[in-house]
This record gives sequence, structure tokens and C-alpha cells, in this order.
Amino acid sequence: MIRVLLADSHELIRLAMRTLLSAQDDIELVGEAGSFQELIQLNQQLNPDIILLELHLKDEDVMLKFSEILNDGPLVLVLTDCKDRETHLLALRLGARGIVIKDQSIEIILKAIRTVCAGEVWIDHFVALDLWRNYTQTDGIKSPLGAEVNKLGFDRSSLTPRELEVARLAARGLPAKKIAAKLLLAIKRFVINWLSFTAS
Repeated sequence: MIRVLLADSHELIRLAMRTLLSAQDDIELVGEAGSFQELIQLNQQLNPDIILLELHLKDEDVMLKFSEILNDGPLVLVLTDCKDRETHLLALRLGARGIVIKDQSIEIILKAIRTVCAGEVWIDHFVALDLWRNYTQTDGIKSPLGAEVNKLGFDRSSLTPRELEVARLAARGLPAKKIAAKLLLAIKRFVINWLSFTAS
């Protein structure tokens, strides 16, 4: 059983998540916090496996107190409506094991919880794609993708990063379904490797 502590200052979000998690056989919502102080107290009392954490609790800037949350050993999955790249990167660098956007489907949120509790990292598709685009379009950063696609004779400047990757895989003769699967895997691996590199 995955024991979840939810921290979100919005009552409607807590109600929705409570309803969602109560219907799962392998997930138990052991507590809810509407403020940072409640989160710290409940985290110490309940020893959850994972905290579903909104980054903007009403009484505290969570980013400044991230270490206090992690001190008691839970995994942290950020559940947020924030779509700012720098905020996501900071949360991951501070120790969050994943980020999922609130407007994702129920199935995706549940999958994120289970994935993180299985010891893996969960990077929301929106977040991963945003980081990928920033990486491949930043001046001074050489992407191995660009060199490989240039060999095929494409004008790199006229294509988006996703189009470049599709072109590279298509040039290898892969069918559309395999290309789609490889792209998702490549994005996740890139983000994990990139975060490890920047943290070193």
C-alpha cells in the first residue's frame, strides 16, 4: 500500500484528490495539509511514503524549506499548476522525485504516484518537452541530435527539435509507432541525465 500525504492550500483540490485516491486499492491518503506547518507536523506523525506537494502553500515558500520536508525521508512528487521551467528545475534539484501538472488526466496522476514510489523519476510530458526545447535551442550548447540530422542534409534552423528527432528516426527506417515510443523514452532519459549533469 502506498501511503500518501497531500499538501495543497486549495480545499477543492484536496477534495478532488481525496475522492480519487480513496477509489484506489493500492493507494491510501493518510493525511491532508493546507499549510506548510501542517505539512511538517503530519509528515513527522504519519511517515508517508510520498508527499503530493503543491509548491505554493499559503504560509510558506516551499522552495526555501524543501530540506525540512525531505529530512523525514518521504519521496516528493510535485503536483502543481505552475508551468515555469526554472521552478520545475529548482524543485528537481532540491530533491523532488517528479513533477506532474494538475490538469493532467486522473490516469497520469496515478501513474506518476506509482512510478515515483517504485523508485523511478516522473517528469510530466509538458515539463520534459519544455526542457528539451530549451536545451536544443540554447546558444552555446551543442546537441548531438543536431550533428546527426545535419548529415541527412536538413536545414536545422527550419525545424523544431521534435521535428529534428523525428527526421533522424525516420531516416533509420523506423515506423511511426516506434518513433513515438522512442521519443517519449528519449525525453525522459535526457531530463534525468541533464539534471544529474547540472547537479554535479
